[in-house]
Amino acid sequence: MLYRKIPKTGEQLSALGFGCMCLPMKGVKIDDERAIRQIRYAVDQGETEKAHG
Repeated sequence: MLYRKIPKTGEQLSALGFGCMCLPMKGVKIDDERAIRQIRYAVDQGETEKAHG
């Protein structure tokens, strides 16, 4: 996986991020079960939540 260094903090983050704007929906609500699986898969693949911080 490709990582990049944040200049201000020196922290290493994966270059690929996980956007949550397109979580799976069930009607007008987020499908919690599928969304949790999707997020866990991204984390298992090395994505970080720190990219937006």
